[in-house]
Amino acid sequence: MGFVYLILAAIFPLTLGAGSMGGIQAKAILTGVSARTYFMTLLLAAIGAFFGYLLAQYASDSNNVFTAAWKWAHRTRGFVRTLLDAAFIYAVVFTVIGFICLIMLSSSLHNGQMFMLFPILLPYLSFLTFALGSFGAVGITASGNIANLSLFGISNQYVGSISAPWQLWLVFVAFLITTFYIALRAAARNIYDPAYAGWQHSWKSPVATLVIWLIVTFLFTSATLGYTMQSDTSDASLNIAAWYFLVAAVWSFLIEVVALTFGPAMVLSMGGAWKLFVGGTVRPTPAEVTAYAAACGAHFGRFPSQVAAAAGYTGPQPSFGGQPGAGTGAPTAPAAGIPVQGVPVPGAPVQGVPAAGTDAAAFQAQGGAPTVQVPAGAPAAAPVAPVPVAAPAAPAAAKAMTPQQKKLAIIISAIVGVLALLGIAYAVVNSTVFSADNTVKSYLSAIASGDYDKANGISDPQVANGKRTLLTNAASKGDKTTISNQRIISATDNADGSRTMRISYTLGGKSMTDTLTVAPNGSKFLIFKNWNITTPLVKEISVYASPAITNFTVNGVKVGAKNATASDSGTYTFNVYPGSYTVKPVTSKYLTADSTTLTTSSESSASISAEPTDALADEINAKIKDKLDTCAKSTDAQPEGCPFSMYGSDDDYRNIAWNITEYPTVTTDDLSIDSGSFYVYGGEAKVAYEYKNYDDSWEPTDSSTSFSISGQFTLDGDKLDITLDED
Repeated sequence: MGFVYLILAAIFPLTLGAGSMGGIQAKAILTGVSARTYFMTLLLAAIGAFFGYLLAQYASDSNNVFTAAWKWAHRTRGFVRTLLDAAFIYAVVFTVIGFICLIMLSSSLHNGQMFMLFPILLPYLSFLTFALGSFGAVGITASGNIANLSLFGISNQYVGSISAPWQLWLVFVAFLITTFYIALRAAARNIYDPAYAGWQHSWKSPVATLVIWLIVTFLFTSATLGYTMQSDTSDASLNIAAWYFLVAAVWSFLIEVVALTFGPAMVLSMGGAWKLFVGGTVRPTPAEVTAYAAACGAHFGRFPSQVAAAAGYTGPQPSFGGQPGAGTGAPTAPAAGIPVQGVPVPGAPVQGVPAAGTDAAAFQAQGGAPTVQVPAGAPAAAPVAPVPVAAPAAPAAAKAMTPQQKKLAIIISAIVGVLALLGIAYAVVNSTVFSADNTVKSYLSAIASGDYDKANGISDPQVANGKRTLLTNAASKGDKTTISNQRIISATDNADGSRTMRISYTLGGKSMTDTLTVAPNGSKFLIFKNWNITTPLVKEISVYASPAITNFTVNGVKVGAKNATASDSGTYTFNVYPGSYTVKPVTSKYLTADSTTLTTSSESSASISAEPTDALADEINAKIKDKLDTCAKSTDAQPEGCPFSMYGSDDDYRNIAWNITEYPTVTTDDLSIDSGSFYVYGGEAKVAYEYKNYDDSWEPTDSSTSFSISGQFTLDGDKLDITLDED
């Protein structure tokens, strides 16, 4: 069998996927070619053969292995029946849950090939989901990095811990309901089979569970996946925590506790709902099966040879290879009316059970065991406890409950159920809605959706009100301006009770990481922690602009120096949430400027240059003309505050007249927006005058002079102020 499996595994390996991303080639192949799978196949085949032999002895009235297994399982008693019942029900429930988990995982990863893993992971997936849903843990090891997954989170040796997906708590709820159902089936069995309904038997099932899970944990719940990425070969492994067998034993004991305490009362009070639990009762073993097992010489001590004689069988015992019912030595049906100890015979009285038609009170008066009260809707003839040979007599069943006791049992059960549901609801809500993780997720989602006002409500940005202009919804307008793919990478618990969250998000096609600190601050609804983000996700953008530019629009929001957290020498710094911001200077008819886009993930600062317009040059030229025209009216040789003059003493000249023959013209190239100044030359003035000769006579003449002019200007929107320099 082992060799056959190895050959099939070598021929049909399963390729999970192959592809490339960022130049990295990756491919994963599942194969069962290993020594572990060979010996595991050998072990499973041996176990199967053993149970085949077992079923042939104790369910010989079946014609196939499936009905044999079903009959044998329903004829067992005590802790063995509890184990079989629990194993079957848990297997069905958690196989379905495992399949649902595989569907969800495949959908989230957008990889339909993962469905091909279900036949391989069928038992293993059930083990994993069962352990996770019952306060166990699963260890994950990859490339030396060890992580543990449980209901309480995902812990890692390097990055701390984060909360587990809230869906795991739904698995826990399913486990709790299933466990309670198993306990009630055991309680129903105790009603009909009180021989094992005692605390002296309550330790057997937990101990057996402990041993079974100890074996299962080390043999069946460890999986290793080898993979190759480029030239590096590594492996990843999953395994259930080694200590889980203790947890499983505790749950098994709790099943016994329910079955021995309030479980029977709940079952008896359910009326027609009895049908939901009747499958947990013990079915009688036919006398011919008992005789056949004894005749075959079964070595498990359950059916000694005396049973065969009591059943009317006197022939020789066949060998183990003999076929039941074939040839000499096959067991015959028991003689009519011959009672067999522990085996009910139609019409024969059974110890502890009144014969048909016998009054229960009269039966008890005769020394018989009290009858067992069964709920309404149960079979008319109470099933007889299939007591094996030499089993101790069944102890007296509990007295029938009074209406008051039934009412009290129902009330107690209801209270326990409500408290359990409230506890589950509290655990789920506390770990989801009111968790530190959910606070961070809500905060990041608000930023990603552009709802900055909501983000401010979750965490105070710790910025003065006048500086929050860009921390509002108005600043989030535009396409692809906010973050995306936001998530929590890891979380670390701090000594002061706070948690440090390592987060990541995508902005402008670039993946960014950051940290947020979350601390408890009071409570919500008295029972839930109120988590507060103490380090808000606030960034800065900076703009350097010419002095002529004092106002901007950022994503359409007008801001200025009063809204900046810092402004120095034309540099303005604004607080923003992570995102992309388009900055446009507020221009006028005198200025033009190009916009720029800043992103907190890369280019978070920029310089903006403004260009003068022809209108500014025209205004300055007009101002210069007015100034020169005023200067030309002067009769002084050196007009005060004017860019031209003539040399000499006023006593040597008279009748001076100035005339501007060429006005200097300012162009946009002559203007400096950064310094707010201008300088232009090319002006020419003609002066006519009389000068005094050496004989004191006056002679008329004229001359020309060239000059330049400079000045400063300031802008405030469309308001222009020009000052000319005085030479």
